[in-house]
Amino acid sequence: MQTRPLQGQWLYSAMAIGLSLMVLGILYTLHLRTISPVQAQDQELGLEMSKSLVGDEVVQVGQILEFNVRVRNTGTLPITRLVVLDQFDSSIMAPTGIGPFAEPDDPPLSDPPGEFDGTDTIIWDTFLEDLPGQQLEPGQEVVFQVFLRAVRPTEELMTVNRSEIIEAIRSDGEEQGETIGDDAGAGIGGNMLPLENAWRTLVLSPLAIS
Repeated sequence: MQTRPLQGQWLYSAMAIGLSLMVLGILYTLHLRTISPVQAQDQELGLEMSKSLVGDEVVQVGQILEFNVRVRNTGTLPITRLVVLDQFDSSIMAPTGIGPFAEPDDPPLSDPPGEFDGTDTIIWDTFLEDLPGQQLEPGQEVVFQVFLRAVRPTEELMTVNRSEIIEAIRSDGEEQGETIGDDAGAGIGGNMLPLENAWRTLVLSPLAIS
């Protein structure tokens, strides 16, 4: 006689437990959807670039300018692929060590050595191979030096050199979404540098080769 009420109570209890579990499942799913973007932001590709001219911004024709390019990994994952580009104004600046304005005691155009296109652009795309683990760890910084000779005067302070990160891939395969860059300016006084070095290069090159 008492079996039916007990069965009814058991049925109601089972339904209540099932409903509670369903509600908990929905709340847990909503919680995961809410927290996922935050976790994604924590794993974002983080890179900072800064460029500076070492010394005075006002120089004279013939003077060598040293530029420092700093790239820091501000993210939480290592960077496994990084390509940095540097471009200078070849109408007023010339590379050191090569070309018609080079001098015998010139420093190298860049350190670490980059690939120079012969006109106005330097690209570093293999330098990570020289780092421990061949990657840029979180918090780690790399510095690129560029040496250029001022060959023509400018009327005012102007941008003469710009650097950009043109490709970056982190350890989980995610790529950089937008270009990161910075530039440096200088004012150049004096008269245009004569092309005497160019004639000297043309005359001495055959003797140096033979």
